[in-house]
Formats: sequence, C-alpha cells, structure tokens
Amino acid sequence: MLLIGAPESGKTVLARALRGLLPPLSETEAAGVATLAAFAGTAVPEPPTVRPWIAPAPGVSAAALFGRHVRRSRPGLVSLAHRGALFLDDLPSFSARLVRLPTILDDRVVTIAHAAGALTLPAAFQLVATARPCPCGWFGDPEAICQCTPQQVRRY
Repeated sequence: MLLIGAPESGKTVLARALRGLLPPLSETEAAGVATLAAFAGTAVPEPPTVRPWIAPAPGVSAAALFGRHVRRSRPGLVSLAHRGALFLDDLPSFSARLVRLPTILDDRVVTIAHAAGALTLPAAFQLVATARPCPCGWFGDPEAICQCTPQQVRRY
C-alpha cells in the first residue's frame, strides 16, 4: 500500500492506524515469528499475538534491512516483519537500498549470501509506504504552489 500526499496531510498517521487492523497471529504464525525474533536476538512476548510492525528509519543500511552475515547470519528487518508489515515512511528517502525489495515481495523470502553458502529466511509481509508527490510535496495541490521543475517531479 502506497499513500501519497502533501506534507502534513496525515499519510503517516493513517499508515500507523493500519497496524490496529491487522488480525491476531495464529498459533503457527506466532511460533514462526517467535523463532525469527529469537534467531535475531530480539525479545518478543511468548507467544506473540500481535503481528510484527517494523518501521525502519530512512537511514537504515541495506544490511540491516535484508540481513547480513558477519561470523553468523542475522535476519534483517524484512524477516522480522514476516507475517506482519514493513512500514517505510517517506519511501523515496530509502532510495537504492530497496533494489532487492521487489524480488523479496514476489518470492516472500530473503537470501543472505556468505562465503560458506547462503541462508534463505521467510519474508512474507505487507508493505506499507508513504511518499510526497514530488520533492517539495506540493505537486498537484490546489492550495499550494509546487516549487519543483517537471524534470524533478519525473525523477522523484
């Protein structure tokens, strides 16, 4: 789900309200969520009943998003969002770090490659994102004047 609108139009508030609409986890889903959290070293209530809602900051690294292997594999935020939602507030600010995201959304798994092989982890989540219509945020707004050039709007 992509919410596009002018600055301060309520995109983030609406997106966060979606968290309350997610159904509770089934027992099987809760076991999977708890296992992934334990593997990542993250504490969750036993058994978890609320679906994960992962909201990384725009400056998050690709390794933190997708997972990494340094001495041992660590699940990334896309795996921690498994069975829940990944919320990317101000989607364009995540830029090139998201190049792997379409494949992960299609396959519903993420692979962490390392010298000894690869580890594939589940990553079946709903993507919720917000964006402005242009860099200044006012393109198409009837009450404000957009300061962006047509080229900036297309590139954005």
